Amino acid sequence: MFSLITTSWLYDVLLLIISFLIYGIYKMKKKYDYFKEKGMPYHDIGILNVINWKVLLLKETIEDYFDSIYKKVIGHKYVGIPGIMGKPVFLLLDPKLIEKILIKDFSYFHDRAPSDTIVINILEANLFNLSGQKWRTLRAKLSPTFTSGKLKWMFNQMSSCTDVLIESLNEKASGEDFLIREIISCYGFDIIASCAFGLDPQSQKNPNNEFRLQATKIFKPSIKVMITGVIRALFPKLSKILNISSVDSDITDFFFNLTKTTLENRKKSRTVRNDFLQLLLQLKEKGFVEYDATEALEVENPGSSSEKLEFTDEFLTAQLFIFFIAGFETVATLIKYSLYALSKNDQVQSNVRDEVKRIKQRYGEINYDCLKEMTYLESVMSETLRLYPPAAFLIRVCSKNYKLEDGNQIEKDSTLLIPIYSIHRDSRYFTTPNEFHPERFDDGGQLSIRQGHGVYLPFGDGPRVCIARRFALLEAKIALAKIVENFQIHESLKNIEPLKRDPKSFIFEPIGGLWLKMKKISPDVN
Repeated sequence: MFSLITTSWLYDVLLLIISFLIYGIYKMKKKYDYFKEKGMPYHDIGILNVINWKVLLLKETIEDYFDSIYKKVIGHKYVGIPGIMGKPVFLLLDPKLIEKILIKDFSYFHDRAPSDTIVINILEANLFNLSGQKWRTLRAKLSPTFTSGKLKWMFNQMSSCTDVLIESLNEKASGEDFLIREIISCYGFDIIASCAFGLDPQSQKNPNNEFRLQATKIFKPSIKVMITGVIRALFPKLSKILNISSVDSDITDFFFNLTKTTLENRKKSRTVRNDFLQLLLQLKEKGFVEYDATEALEVENPGSSSEKLEFTDEFLTAQLFIFFIAGFETVATLIKYSLYALSKNDQVQSNVRDEVKRIKQRYGEINYDCLKEMTYLESVMSETLRLYPPAAFLIRVCSKNYKLEDGNQIEKDSTLLIPIYSIHRDSRYFTTPNEFHPERFDDGGQLSIRQGHGVYLPFGDGPRVCIARRFALLEAKIALAKIVENFQIHESLKNIEPLKRDPKSFIFEPIGGLWLKMKKISPDVN
């Protein structure tokens, strides 16, 4: 009897999903001829391909899909892609147009989703997802939490986690091949847990602790997650009725209870820690985060606002959640691919090591000010971010009709897609684009002036650039400096070259994993 009921339930669910997809195709067909009818350049993907089944079923990466389109339409400033998500989608190709969209004409494109997007889960009400005036207000209030002064405030916690990382790598430094992901992932997790939540999960020593097990569920890919994303994008109102959230309820409950308990403990014990949670608590109690005159120039001001934000425990949890998501695997990815690049470029690795030793000798230790002077190391990180950007593309939504230079118009609620991965590997902007050359960046990891905006976008650009980019770069920089100081990094022949992201992974994890070899450097080696 139970088997019959279960089978019936599965058929009902399958029928519901098929119905959604059929209706979705019908809805997208109505939009399919949008660009053709308006006489705008477009890429004809074919009506049967408005849903990319290879991407949906985790057979192809999203960056490879858009890269294949990008290479076919080079020469246009933009092209329309009919039918995707049931609304017009503009694929932006021209750096000058991208610069205008992200910076000069930002007032037309300040949102990542339509302003009427329905928030179903409390964790979805975060800085990344918010739009319009709510985003402006929250961005202005959170800006002081990521100044250089606040990073220096958190530095000792980062440094302590990095020392544990070196201990972990000592156990692997036998010259044998090993997978780097788990070690670096645990390091990134410990730093975020410490600097965001004020916790010490010691994931590097105990990777199976409850906090990490719950958190890693967020990055676990599945066809269910992909289908859920499509349904939410195509049918937001239906998603509200059916309570279809982008975050599972058990993850929501875990993060909310964790935040609530930590806040209560701090109030009772009157504990003050140098972490992001303490700054959010200050924001909740005072309505602002304090900063001194030396930080004033770094504090962003997206404009005054009369928008009122209530900093409830739920709202604070949402901000901690997105900080955690943005800083966990993305930074780990930057570190491990930088190590991979150094393993294949002995001279670059030697140059980095010389810089680290020279500057450390002057300061006596690797501290915050010491790291600021390691400009060649930052160029190595910048080149790594070019080849392996944290996000394959940026999304913006048009908030009001926008006239293009060719006389055509981007209508309100249209979606704009900026293919970062493809632009970063375009030979028109970067010579030998698939090769690793940190020298293409000048001191401090910046591109030369002649290339300008629109061609290098690892953290986005303009007023909506990643607010925590300084934190991410500092976290990666201290790890790389200490690793290069202590270990010689060697190439592993177990890597499947050229590296390609596994479509079954939501992070930039290559097929077959990323392998390295290391050997401990004797302290007396100059």
